[in-house]
Amino acid sequence: MGWTNQSNPILNLIMNKKPIILISNDWHIKEDNCQQITDLVRQKIITARSYGCEYLACLGDVFNSRKHQSQQVLQTFKNILDEVLSNSLKLIVIPGNHDKTVYEHKESFLDPFEHHPALELIRDYGAITIGGVEFQFIPFFTEERWLQHFEDNVHFSKGNIQILCSHIAVTGSRNNDGKKVEN
Repeated sequence: MGWTNQSNPILNLIMNKKPIILISNDWHIKEDNCQQITDLVRQKIITARSYGCEYLACLGDVFNSRKHQSQQVLQTFKNILDEVLSNSLKLIVIPGNHDKTVYEHKESFLDPFEHHPALELIRDYGAITIGGVEFQFIPFFTEERWLQHFEDNVHFSKGNIQILCSHIAVTGSRNNDGKKVEN
């Protein structure tokens, strides 16, 4: 049985041509790029508002340092969250490898912000439905723990639009430095 234009959720989404979420990753906020990252997020806010989109997402590496965050970096992220809130948007964030010190744990440098009203922090696994699309989020973990989250939580349903969002490298892909990912 074929789908008609009326019953095909993917076709309806494409035909609508309206973004439902603006996704980015690897902000890597550090002292020498605070203003640049703030300006980039402002561009995302302006774009989201122009389309009536209610959600932004950062799929990991909000921060650059894996060891500590300076007051300037923390304040920059707080200011970004305040700006997201003042524009009636929500920012969904999953921790990346630069946002953690221990890759097996769910705790991250993002935890102190988890109660900010603009932030939807997904520390373990989470699924959020936006505009009829189910987004499933898995933060960065060791490979074994990530695979366990995937096996335990990610269940794809036929006929539904589902998108898996994570902070991982896929075997065979190349990092920005040109190195090939082997695992």
